[in-house]
Amino acid sequence: MDILGMVSGRAGQGRYKEVRSDLRPVGWFDVPGLFRFGYPWPWERFPGDVELAGADGEVTEDGLLGALRAPRNRGTATVAVWCGRGSLRSLEPSAGTRFERLYRGSHREVRRLRAGGAPALVIDIDLPGGDRVSRGVLGAAGDQVVHVELRTPVAAATGYRPHFDAMLASWSWA
Repeated sequence: MDILGMVSGRAGQGRYKEVRSDLRPVGWFDVPGLFRFGYPWPWERFPGDVELAGADGEVTEDGLLGALRAPRNRGTATVAVWCGRGSLRSLEPSAGTRFERLYRGSHREVRRLRAGGAPALVIDIDLPGGDRVSRGVLGAAGDQVVHVELRTPVAAATGYRPHFDAMLASWSWA
């Protein structure tokens, strides 16, 4: 148990940092009965197809709740949101290497955050094709997790990180 955990009476909770943002939402992604979060300009909802990486590394559409996009001069930045089974606790010790294998890329960073008061992991993976995925896994209730995946070109990834953080900072659970 870490010192912050002992002082607060909540073992391990000091390892997760509350995410903060100065960007204001221009719209809301709302899943009634589950959660909602805001997204900043220039993001917008869209009904387009988004490829999701399932637990086995294969493309899946299971559990897709919706998607956002931000127009760019070349291509599009996307955010996909879906629910899945699992436990953040079981994922945490090997998150970087697990997602590195899943995406067949190289992981750059694993951040431990709080979104809506709940623990979350954000794993940054550089893909062979020149994109970066920032995969957020948020601990929901029971054996359910929410996945939020930001996909951008590597060259633009640093500029979109504050946007992704704004989405996580505005997160609230139903």
